[in-house]
Amino acid sequence: MPILAMSAGTVTSVWGSAFIRLPNGSLKPVQVGDKVRGGEHIITDDDGIVEISPAKGHPAVLLKAEAAPESVNKAIAGIEGQNPEDVPAAGITGGADGGLQPGLRVDRIAEAVGPQSFVFSTAQATPSIPVNQAVDPRQLATTSSTTTAEPLAKASIGSDVIVTNEGAGSATFTVTLDKASTQAVTVSYATQPGTAVAGADFVAKSGTVTFQPGETSKTISVDIVNDDRYEGAETFTVRLSAPVNASLGTDVGTAVIRDDGKGSVPAGVTPDDDRPHAIATTGQTQTAEGGSLDFHFKLSHDSTTDTPLTIKLTGSGDHPAVIGTDTGAITISLGDGPALPATADANGNISFTVPAFTPPGTDIVVHIATTADEIYQGPRDLQLSVATPYDDVHTTATMTGTITDDASKPYMLVLNGEPAVEGDPVGFNVVLTHPSAMPVTVKLALADGVDDPNTPENESATVGVDTSTQLEYQLADGSWAPLPATGELTFAAGQTQLHVRVATIDDTQPESTEYIKLQATVVSGDTVNLTHANQTAIIDNDLPPVDAVHASVSATDTNLMIVLDTSGSMNADSGINGLTRLQAAVQSIENLLDRYDQIGDVAVRLVTFSTQAGTLGDTWLSVKDAKALLAAMDQTGDGGTFYNRALAALESAYDTTDGRLDNAQNVAYFLSDGVPTVPIEGQTVPREGRLSDAQLEQWLHFVDDHAIKSYAIGMGGDVSKTYLDGIAYDGQAGADTDGVVVSDFNQLNGVLSGTTNDFVQGNLSAGGALGQAGSAYDHVASITVDGVTHAYDAAHPLLTLHTNLGGQFTLDMSTGEYSYAAPAQLPDGAATETITFSLINADLQTSTSTVDISIDHAHVIVGTPAGETLTGTTTSDLLMGRAGDDVIHGGEGNDQVFGNAGNDELHGDAGDDLIVGGQGNDVLYGGSGSDVFAWHFSDRGSSGAPADRAVDTVKDFDAHAPSAGGDVLDLRDLLQGENTVGGTGNLDHFLHFDTSGGNTVIQIAPTGDMDPTVAGSGTQSQLIVLESVNLRLDLGLSSVATDQQIIAKLLQQGNLLVDHA
Repeated sequence: MPILAMSAGTVTSVWGSAFIRLPNGSLKPVQVGDKVRGGEHIITDDDGIVEISPAKGHPAVLLKAEAAPESVNKAIAGIEGQNPEDVPAAGITGGADGGLQPGLRVDRIAEAVGPQSFVFSTAQATPSIPVNQAVDPRQLATTSSTTTAEPLAKASIGSDVIVTNEGAGSATFTVTLDKASTQAVTVSYATQPGTAVAGADFVAKSGTVTFQPGETSKTISVDIVNDDRYEGAETFTVRLSAPVNASLGTDVGTAVIRDDGKGSVPAGVTPDDDRPHAIATTGQTQTAEGGSLDFHFKLSHDSTTDTPLTIKLTGSGDHPAVIGTDTGAITISLGDGPALPATADANGNISFTVPAFTPPGTDIVVHIATTADEIYQGPRDLQLSVATPYDDVHTTATMTGTITDDASKPYMLVLNGEPAVEGDPVGFNVVLTHPSAMPVTVKLALADGVDDPNTPENESATVGVDTSTQLEYQLADGSWAPLPATGELTFAAGQTQLHVRVATIDDTQPESTEYIKLQATVVSGDTVNLTHANQTAIIDNDLPPVDAVHASVSATDTNLMIVLDTSGSMNADSGINGLTRLQAAVQSIENLLDRYDQIGDVAVRLVTFSTQAGTLGDTWLSVKDAKALLAAMDQTGDGGTFYNRALAALESAYDTTDGRLDNAQNVAYFLSDGVPTVPIEGQTVPREGRLSDAQLEQWLHFVDDHAIKSYAIGMGGDVSKTYLDGIAYDGQAGADTDGVVVSDFNQLNGVLSGTTNDFVQGNLSAGGALGQAGSAYDHVASITVDGVTHAYDAAHPLLTLHTNLGGQFTLDMSTGEYSYAAPAQLPDGAATETITFSLINADLQTSTSTVDISIDHAHVIVGTPAGETLTGTTTSDLLMGRAGDDVIHGGEGNDQVFGNAGNDELHGDAGDDLIVGGQGNDVLYGGSGSDVFAWHFSDRGSSGAPADRAVDTVKDFDAHAPSAGGDVLDLRDLLQGENTVGGTGNLDHFLHFDTSGGNTVIQIAPTGDMDPTVAGSGTQSQLIVLESVNLRLDLGLSSVATDQQIIAKLLQQGNLLVDHA
């Protein structure tokens, strides 16, 4: 490391690389013409030579660095890669603060270390080279010469920044010599990272370029790494070093790598563009109003920086959604992650950022809530656009969504108006169940009302006969205008109701309530249904004729048996004026005896029971004697409740013939307040008061053999109907019946009286209660009994009158409901009560008719178990054929004819008769008059198989209304579980009508297990054949009328009796 003692000089030649260490520690390349001063530090490589011409005419000096010590070489290698301009100034010449020492110092750069890597010892060096010695420069160590060296060529790398695209494959740098060299020139180079990372963005490279003599340009190609991540513009450099036979000019070249579609690429290569663009992954989505829409998209590339995005939601299509009204909150998330921060501007643009390094393909979700309301708006469309700053109109992602509104879509309905009196307009309301944001147009048309089989009163009105043909509609101001010729009306947006009406024609023909129909059809607009129709009633204001009312009361001789519970529980309070249950029961029995005494001769047997059972009296008693024994008995209860002993005592009592009436009906009443006594565990002698199966069968044979109608009455709330049902049986009809529980002793008199046949009740109007909707009459105007007229009094409408014959007639003049109780002593032979009444309507028009109540004495005729012929009298009769195949004629009078068991032939003959075939296959004739044909549940066949069915044939059924002499089918005791809810109820599960072959065959499933839609279904164990009758045609119905329509007409006319609940 020689130090030249000179004050100043000028560099005239440089071989190899040489630098001057500046005072601030930085390095400056030594170039020809540079001035050097004493104290400056010159550094060269191993073969570097610097020629300096001293001032003041001194000869030039050639300087070469001394070999650096080994420790210096190692230090240089340890800091390889540092920038020489970053080497600190302190300590270079041994000074702690970097100050220079006197003299010019020349050091050698260590081998294999570029000019950017320096560390030097601070030891002083002593010049060891003569300053004026002339030598060959390439062989010099530290010598000097006066010979002038040829200036070296200067090697430079292009100073212009190379801008290349990531897809170009490589970046090319050009290294040039400013002049041709006569010697081979080599220059070292190496890539240096900047914002571009070696290995990730480019391939690190180093090496040497060689210029042969005469060459002045060489290239360095650096490979570029092409990836899919957007990184923006990144830089790296190529630095030149260690020139041989040349000096360095611009030694650093810079390259910029772009992946935004810009930057140079070779011909035919598409520039790489990694900028993120939004890509829709959801094309079309929809939700019901009130739900949410989820739009999905992703970015085409990930990015090393945050990616800003902008979304905008707009209404679209023919029915655009209103943003902010039809939509609610908008949230944005990455997949199922939390919502990203977002801001909205005044134009509805929503901005948010996707974080840097978000994996490519990440699902970005825009969640849009929608708003539900009660207004139907139809489907509404919207569009979501998504853009990055790198998108334009061609690359912006768009997605569409639809908000459906089916939940608010309205039904179009025709609502019936209030019933209109003939002559007044009849109205309808056509409505939408929800407001609609769009108009809805309907076409309206009148039609004849369709007969409703579930409501027997309904009859069809005729357009143009009962009504006008011109519909009117109500305007906004309340006035009315004719419906346009098109028949169309429009609901404006938001409107839900249209009022229409049609005039009715006021004629003088009495008619039933009629119905006119309006049908509406949607011709434009959106509704759930397209058509709907409804009917409104037209009430006739013409007075129909009032039918005469015919009723009859028959006196019947009776063998009456009373079985009374006298157990300890009968001492309980009855709730009637401090009476015990036993005392109250005795009073009711005395009243029952009186009722039977009024309607015929009576013989009585009294049986009491508790733990034991016995009779009061040894023979059949008169009513007077029976009442005396009841009064005299000990009315204090005691003991248990033994049903079995009570019935055994009754059977024994009946067998007593002394005092028993011949040709009289047999009726028994069993009255108890408790369940039978049952055994208690541990009893020495079991106490069993229940009927065993054998005892029950014995009892039923007994009442059936003796034609006893047995009533089982429970008194109070402690008795079980289950035990009573086994005792109740109609031995006259041969039919099983049910027991009755009377929980309130106050009702006991009424229940017992209701079992006698000495009273009738009904309504003076065949159309039902007066004063009701649909009734032609308002109330009873007057009633005349035995020549005395009683006018209607609105304050006291309930009237009770006693007739000259001794009967009691009770009438509610507001409703027309009446009842008649027979005289206490019926006259000999036959008698008739005739009562005249008038009905009045709202227009004060009246119609008059009569109530005729026939009173006679019924003769009881009982057959034997064998087949025989029985014939009634000229008055009312009760005839019972019993077992065997009997032929029975009722004769004149209102007869009750029971065939009982066997295949019987029954004739009602003249009069209004009750005809009950009973078990077996019977042939029935009603004869003249309005007759009732009745069946019981026990009359059915054993199964639905054809061979097991019961088949009864009615030879002369009259399908006219009973008021016009027609007949009645009484199925109340045959059908089990029927009802008429809504009109015909479930009766089509019990009855099917076949009118083929000239007859009507009624197929009956008594338990209602028939499927109306499946022919032959159910257990059809009873058939009724109406011979030579076509019910469909005879009732005035269509030949294809349904079962429901037939049932409705029969109910309407009163030809069919069933239980209604």
